[in-house]
Amino acid sequence: MRWAIEHRAMIAVCIAVIALGVLASYQVLYKATHRRLKHWFGIDDALPIRQKH
Repeated sequence: MRWAIEHRAMIAVCIAVIALGVLASYQVLYKATHRRLKHWFGIDDALPIRQKH
């Protein structure tokens, strides 16, 4: 029954690695799209200059 425990551990490690990779790529994509949206629409969170009243 030792192989089952090792198998589960390997599956858990693989899931953790995949989850970390997905989170990292999601953060990178979010930052990239956020920058692009700011660039396209002229939106800046810190300086809302282009608000027209």
